[in-house]
Amino acid sequence: DLRLKCFTVRGEQLATPELFEKFSDTELSDLAVTSHTEEGRNQDQTDSACPSKDDSLIIYTFATDLDHFGYNSLRRSAQFFGHKLVNIGEGKNWKGYGTRLISMKKELESIDEDQLILVVDGYDTLLQVGPGEIIARFGALNEKFQQQQGEELSEADEQQSTPHFQEAVFFGAERYCWPSEEVCQRYEAKTSLDSPHNKFLNAGTYIGRAGHIRQ
Repeated sequence: DLRLKCFTVRGEQLATPELFEKFSDTELSDLAVTSHTEEGRNQDQTDSACPSKDDSLIIYTFATDLDHFGYNSLRRSAQFFGHKLVNIGEGKNWKGYGTRLISMKKELESIDEDQLILVVDGYDTLLQVGPGEIIARFGALNEKFQQQQGEELSEADEQQSTPHFQEAVFFGAERYCWPSEEVCQRYEAKTSLDSPHNKFLNAGTYIGRAGHIRQ
């Protein structure tokens, strides 16, 4: 699982306005949030501000309904913690979940390959910490991953030197396979719901360098 102090709220009945009392309009004054229209123009929506935005991590989402409570909750939490949030769904028509993937793939073509990005769902995600904390946790995950991979190679071949690892791309994962049985059949038998292991990747949460995600 990707543990980045991000969490999702499943269902608007759980995401109540009271949850965001700390994100008051006074605390969120004067922040410019960057969004993308279908034509690719950048628009500055002056809304409110706390910390200044940090470009070392850019958060991408896809939301076509700009009035949706869930999207505005994500947007305000990003503002509160000083994140740069880019909505690539603004001005687009929703044609199914493939729309989000195709749009993000196209967006990746114009992002610097070394840029660290976090992609999240647009309607059921909140951010709880700032960019620095997420970047630190991403680094810690990479160190753990590289150590584990090195140990596995050493066990397989003691004569083989450990290669250089590029940073990994981490996905949120779940036990359920989606969106259809046809797709699920391409994988091995599904993980037991009683198992702690989540084998199916979730496009609703992933983090990595833009160049690595493109690959």
